[in-house]
Amino acid sequence: MVYGGKPSTGCHLCRKRKIKCDEGRPGCRNCSIYGRPCPGYRPSAVFRNETGKVEQPLKKDASPRDKSSAISNSGDSSSASASTVSDFVSISPSQMSQALTPTVGFNGTSQQALMALKPSLSLYQMADATWEQRASCFFFDQYILDPDHEYGRGHMEYVPALYARSQEASIFGANPSAACLRWAVDATGLMMNAKQRHSLPLLTRARQAYGKALRNVRTALASTEQAIRDETFAAVMVLSVYEDITGERNGLFSAHTAGLDFLMKLRGERQTWNQCGRDMFNFGWTRKYIEILVLGQNLKDEDVWAPELFNENDPIESLMLIATTMSRVFHSMQASTGLPDPTTVEGWITISQECDAKLCQWPLHLPPRWLPTTVYTTSGESLLTYNHDLHASIWYWYRAIRVMLQRFLLTLDQTYTSIRQKEAGSPDAQTIQGQMDKTRLIAICQDMTTDTCRSIPFSLAEIDSLGRQAFSENPSQRYRAAKGYVMMWPLWLMLSSGMPTPSQTQQLYSVLSQIGSAHGIKLALMLASEAERQRDDRWPCGTPFAAASKLIAI
Repeated sequence: MVYGGKPSTGCHLCRKRKIKCDEGRPGCRNCSIYGRPCPGYRPSAVFRNETGKVEQPLKKDASPRDKSSAISNSGDSSSASASTVSDFVSISPSQMSQALTPTVGFNGTSQQALMALKPSLSLYQMADATWEQRASCFFFDQYILDPDHEYGRGHMEYVPALYARSQEASIFGANPSAACLRWAVDATGLMMNAKQRHSLPLLTRARQAYGKALRNVRTALASTEQAIRDETFAAVMVLSVYEDITGERNGLFSAHTAGLDFLMKLRGERQTWNQCGRDMFNFGWTRKYIEILVLGQNLKDEDVWAPELFNENDPIESLMLIATTMSRVFHSMQASTGLPDPTTVEGWITISQECDAKLCQWPLHLPPRWLPTTVYTTSGESLLTYNHDLHASIWYWYRAIRVMLQRFLLTLDQTYTSIRQKEAGSPDAQTIQGQMDKTRLIAICQDMTTDTCRSIPFSLAEIDSLGRQAFSENPSQRYRAAKGYVMMWPLWLMLSSGMPTPSQTQQLYSVLSQIGSAHGIKLALMLASEAERQRDDRWPCGTPFAAASKLIAI
């Protein structure tokens, strides 16, 4: 019996889909991402009879008519494979090198070389899967963080299940909400592939899928029944990620935040009754309050969420509740048209100090698994590691909110001092002292910034949880895009506070640039550029600190 080669050791579903299996036990990760249970693996011993004595009689008995019908019914995969092989045979080495040139700065020569490849995506296309299927798997692999087994939450971990449900023909044909989620995921995955491969055809397909997603979202929003479905909300979430990848924003403001806010209000309190709905609410709330707390967007009275929606015992929602209280102070300050009286400023300071006291107590109520671990590198450097990527991202936000609050207290104290000086008619700063210890506030900011910088090597997978160095030098292969995606806004908030040292500023700036270049997230590059512009600005425009600067100038 002839040797037929080493048989595939992948699971049944991965072999059926003709993709590489990670052979995880008891089930592989590809099946969980695909939304199906892993069917398991075949036995290690496989017996096949492929001798020539058996094969030759079968070939002789097969008529040419049977062969032609078999070829015509072989499916799209074999035809795609044959066309791909013929394309590669007909391409000269010079055309191949020209076609592999990045399409940034596309010229006529490279365009002609790319048109010579028929189909235009044959360099990358696999015969077993469409580009949309590969794009969705790529998106799930890069932007989905598996939930912590104790806490039960990750990053958009519920999207693959919703996407798999939308793929069913009966649901997809009837519900616009399922259609918009499918096109949103396909558009985002195609855009990620287009940026990674510098492929103009993939970029075009991503734009087309994005347009289809927007049309289906508009159709779903026309019906209240479809608008409140989880698939519709998840589609707008994924579209916001697409927007961050392309960088197509109004400055730093997102066009999809208003849509998320509208859907959160439309879904009402019901959305917090199950874990999936609560997680999506947390995502939408975070996007909204980034623009309020970080970018200084005006807060309307009806936008303040009721405190009873939040669970104070939950680590994430307790931070959200504190941020909601802080936003009310920012809103009150922005609504002040003239010079406020000292009593009003004292009230702002009191509320802010209460928020700071709650933030001081926040780490004390965390489970031990959530606490960072101090490790030492071979060079003796002290770094921080975490048991789960979600824990690291929450700690980034905690430190960023803490720094923002200390900076805000400093501005309020300066505002209070200026008002008292004007009332006393004395411009001398020594005559009236502030209410707070500025040295302590600055020290807290420095500690929070230092801990953030010590956590970055773990988040970028430069070290593991034990402090050991990573072997891969390519950032895009070391860590997934989601790990850098959740870091962008906290790091930018640190930079905007003006508190980091020059070396820390350079580190934070380089990390934002690396996230943008390694994973094609243009928003990270925009934030790095904006941080560079605001480096010498004491009161950055578009932040809550600008409102305090106006009061001081009055």
